[in-house]
Amino acid sequence: MPMTKEQLIAELDRARDEMRALLQELDTAQEVYPTWTVKELLAHMTGWDEDCIASLSAHMAGAAPEVPAANGFDPYNAANIHERQAMTLQQTIQEWEATREKFKKMILDVPEEKMHQPFVFPWGPSGALEQMVMVFAEHEREHAEEIREKAQGK
Repeated sequence: MPMTKEQLIAELDRARDEMRALLQELDTAQEVYPTWTVKELLAHMTGWDEDCIASLSAHMAGAAPEVPAANGFDPYNAANIHERQAMTLQQTIQEWEATREKFKKMILDVPEEKMHQPFVFPWGPSGALEQMVMVFAEHEREHAEEIREKAQGK
């Protein structure tokens, strides 16, 4: 049975809560992911949220979205981090939180008839909203697990 909007938002919230809890335990200046500090990781996640919003917005308008990661994940991720380089950690955290809230609000605004229609994701393939949310929630969980393992010296 397809997930409801509220269930999709709950998935995003669970993934975000896991990352928030982990971030409380970290030295923010420490490298937490290969070549990334906490700030850079959050900039990376924020960029993906923004582009999920853009893809969903295009879907709701019946338009074709851009595919910002069409040239590969590494250039895309580097651009997201570079775009936010001048921001402080606190500004990055605020943007990370605000962008997720905007994404969740947009999910609530999706018309029922668009919930299960396929659309193009920011990373290229297409599918329904549920699939995009689940891929992105898992993406955040994967980063959290990698950071946890690194912090534990594994």
